[in-house]
Amino acid sequence: MCIRDRFRWGSDDAGGGTGWFVDDLEIMDMVNYNSQACIEYNETKSVCAEAPEKGTIVESKISVSNKEFKTSPLEFTVSPNPALNHIFLSLHLPQSMDLTGEIFSLDGKKIKSFRLPKSASAYNTKIETHDLSNGMYVISVHGGKFAGREKFVIQR
Repeated sequence: MCIRDRFRWGSDDAGGGTGWFVDDLEIMDMVNYNSQACIEYNETKSVCAEAPEKGTIVESKISVSNKEFKTSPLEFTVSPNPALNHIFLSLHLPQSMDLTGEIFSLDGKKIKSFRLPKSASAYNTKIETHDLSNGMYVISVHGGKFAGREKFVIQR
């Protein structure tokens, strides 16, 4: 599926020029959490607030450029999920190729990068996660024209 959006703004008819353009859009799975936050002050008083209606929106902040890339989906599994100190990445490719990958936090920060050397078209690789804090992460794997992403949870 290909979606193309283009926005154009200008200040007024006298401004001239080409206006403004949006270059990058974020594509994400929206996650809503119903949540409550409380603040305690003066050692005895507290104030609480709840997120309205659908809760707090958590954004992945992993950007996708508007440049057109010709990629094919790369399907893989991450197990165990939730994980403790390591995950196993399992995938099959139609051909042997080098793969690279990254692990991102949900706020878009790259936590670590890794390489999977060229081997047979089947991979079952152990990735250490003992240095990750509890939470949800996105793992991205790509090689040649193949790319894919999966979410996983660290829970200790």
